Amino acid sequence: MLRAINNNDIRSEGMSYGMMIAVQTNHKEQFGKLWNWAKKHMWSNPATGGSGYFAWQANRDGSVRDWGNAPDGEIYFMMALLFAANRWDDAQYMKDAQSILKACWKGNGQSLYSEQSFIATFQPSDGNNTWGDASYSLPAFVDLFSRWSDTNTDKWKKATKATRDHIYNSANPQSGLCSDYSNFDGTPHYAFSDNSTKYAFDAIRCPMNYGMDSYLFGVDMERQTKIAKVITDFFEKDGKSVVPSSSTFWIIISTSTLASPIGHKILEADIKF
Repeated sequence: MLRAINNNDIRSEGMSYGMMIAVQTNHKEQFGKLWNWAKKHMWSNPATGGSGYFAWQANRDGSVRDWGNAPDGEIYFMMALLFAANRWDDAQYMKDAQSILKACWKGNGQSLYSEQSFIATFQPSDGNNTWGDASYSLPAFVDLFSRWSDTNTDKWKKATKATRDHIYNSANPQSGLCSDYSNFDGTPHYAFSDNSTKYAFDAIRCPMNYGMDSYLFGVDMERQTKIAKVITDFFEKDGKSVVPSSSTFWIIISTSTLASPIGHKILEADIKF
């Protein structure tokens, strides 16, 4: 498991991000340990009548603190499993990935992605499914879902375009900053705290998301280059050094060095399992 030190808990985001790093750095054993723990303790398995989603927060003993989910966790779990299935030719990882992919679209208001806007919801539950979080918009991953999913490929294709639009529309045209929470049209959405309408803990991942899409696919270069330049210029004018959080930093490296032995050596030297 991967523990969130400050809160002494296990989170779906941390587990799924860890799996992404493990598969890209060819740590097969560590990947399996992370997935087996998440699958056993955090997954509401549809094979046994569950939603197909993951508890976002669990205790170290495997008991669940909160069965609500954080959709970027599901998105990273699916993508990591698909990568693992292809990298290691593992049929069970593919089966698990396809099970989660299918569960994302329910047609009853409880879908991970809005059935109207085709954008990832903040949570697929009443009251939280009519708005989103720009950092949950991962266009490169959704593009791959549209190519590799066995189900709902038409919806994943629509979601690919909607996801690229959402992360672009969420970036402030003057600063390039996204808010932590956003409506499906990209405007800030207030919920829970004042941080929701600020560039805070969630929103710092947005440049990573469209940077990853630009690097892997490059089909939305004009818009993504534009907002990347705006946010870079904003921080340069601010005059303060900007140091990314450790999680953001490592995901950027692991994603942008898929085929780089240098990047893999950096990761292997600094990440301990």
